Amino acid sequence: MLTARPPAGAHILYAGNARVARIISAAAAKHLTLMALELGRKSPVVIDGRNLGEEVQKLSSELFEYQANPEMPHPFKDLLDRVKLD
Repeated sequence: MLTARPPAGAHILYAGNARVARIISAAAAKHLTLMALELGRKSPVVIDGRNLGEEVQKLSSELFEYQANPEMPHPFKDLLDRVKLD
């Protein structure tokens, strides 16, 4: 729960259910904090930002191909394996 004002430029990222997302949304709205919600049991993606354009383009292409052929390996697995958390 956001109990204090977040730092300038802060972002809230949440992957989960709608009930908790509503709580987070209400708290974030009080401070006009940017947020991204991933609902519906999909796969959130974290990109380090160094090659953002390249990674987004690759991910978009892989997702398009995956929709056409669900038998192929899921595109998020390879991308998430390459993400390094600092």
